[in-house]
Amino acid sequence: MQMKTTSSSSSGAWLGPMRIAMLLWAALVTAGIVLLPRAGFELEGANAWIKDWRAYLFSERVAGQRDDIAIILITEDSVADYPYRSPVDRGLQAELIRALDSAKPAIIGLDFIYDRPSYPDKDAALLAALKSTATPIVLGAIDRRLRRVDEAAFAYQDKFIADSGRQAAHLFFEGADNAIVFTDEAIRYAASTSPVAPYRKSFAEALASHDGKAAKIANRNIDWLKPPLATGEGVFLTLEVPRHKPVSGAGNGDDVLPPSWRRALAGKIVLVGGAFVDRDQHLTPLSILTRERVPGVTIHAQIVAQLRDGRTLVELPTTVLAGLVFLLAALGFFLGWHYRMFRSDVLVAIVGTLALIAAGAFAFVAAKLLVPGSLLVAWVAGISGGHFVKPLIARRF
Repeated sequence: MQMKTTSSSSSGAWLGPMRIAMLLWAALVTAGIVLLPRAGFELEGANAWIKDWRAYLFSERVAGQRDDIAIILITEDSVADYPYRSPVDRGLQAELIRALDSAKPAIIGLDFIYDRPSYPDKDAALLAALKSTATPIVLGAIDRRLRRVDEAAFAYQDKFIADSGRQAAHLFFEGADNAIVFTDEAIRYAASTSPVAPYRKSFAEALASHDGKAAKIANRNIDWLKPPLATGEGVFLTLEVPRHKPVSGAGNGDDVLPPSWRRALAGKIVLVGGAFVDRDQHLTPLSILTRERVPGVTIHAQIVAQLRDGRTLVELPTTVLAGLVFLLAALGFFLGWHYRMFRSDVLVAIVGTLALIAAGAFAFVAAKLLVPGSLLVAWVAGISGGHFVKPLIARRF
């Protein structure tokens, strides 16, 4: 009888510290994952890796090439006979605008920056084309979020845009923390409204909302589209300006946009941009395997398509995320504690990780729900806690 009482007491004493340690550890992991990002400490590495592979493997694949958006690229070959590549020749831009206008697209977006003069006659030709063209046009712009840009560049840009009489919108992409990102980082987020006047709308938003039919998306995650498999086409009709002799900006544009191409552009949102090896080239989740960079204008086209479709990737509310993190950390701690003696907690961690990855893939495909990689961090942290805390508790109690 005495032995039974002692055993019961010992068991109660043993379970009590384990439960307390489990709850404290789960609370600590939850605070680290949910609260620290608000202080500027992001788990973006884990989240980005999971998000990129999920987008690469499970993003929607279109059945056929879209009929509402087209891209025109000015490439290295397009300007091979020009004496310079930057800025993209404004006589060429002028002729391209006039040629596009004859195709009667819905709107034209120019993914270029006009922050300094080029040749006066070509600058004048471009302004004349912008003023005389009937098709709506959106010009690209930078704003004062871009550091180390001379104030004279902003002044020139503002005057050029004002003289054109056209709408302008900012060209920035953004990172997870709303900071602008450059070419050495993968683009995962669409740009939000700029805090700096006067170009508050993003380039994609200005194009997508030209007729008032663009839908708002609930968050900035880009919902990528993959090209159709059957036809071998891209997501969007993409035309490359052919190589040609330098133009003045006063011609009919046949050299830069052959007449046979123009019917395919009627009624479309047409984005024009550069495809040069040394600038505006970006990684995306769709290039996680190949590491191939794509021109920024193609990313803007993806965002325009998402806005037109009203597609939104769903993020977990903070309260739900906190609850799931706590439960996974607690369960992981419990299993790490109890399976430590069998040396199988690593197997438990692997099985649980694979199950979470599978659940995240299913949620993405079925409901466009983004299950964050931080849940994996919570799981592994829980198992590790149970594994390493148990010997400390055993010595103490």
